Amino acid sequence: MKIIMLIAVAVFIFTGCVKKGAGLVMQYNQTACTDKWGYGIAENDEETKAKLGIYLDSLNIAYSDLRLEKLNAGDQCDACFCKTGKVFTLKTTIQYKNQLEALGFKKK
Repeated sequence: MKIIMLIAVAVFIFTGCVKKGAGLVMQYNQTACTDKWGYGIAENDEETKAKLGIYLDSLNIAYSDLRLEKLNAGDQCDACFCKTGKVFTLKTTIQYKNQLEALGFKKK
């Protein structure tokens, strides 16, 4: 009987997490210096990710699994709008899609 209850609780918790986490993956191509949330000191990726997280939290945008990865060499220009080749990726739910798109994120 205890095993059945444990399994039932585990299934309930797992399906609850899946529903909350279900949604979409969004990406943003980092720019040289126009990102609204700022940058880490000496291009510190962990600090830069933290700055984006704080910014999204201030806008009450729910997200998970925030990553920043170098995917290519980036643009060969020095203007602020030039892409660095690094891409932010995060998971969110459909209710935040429009807010994230307004910030420049795109559905992956």
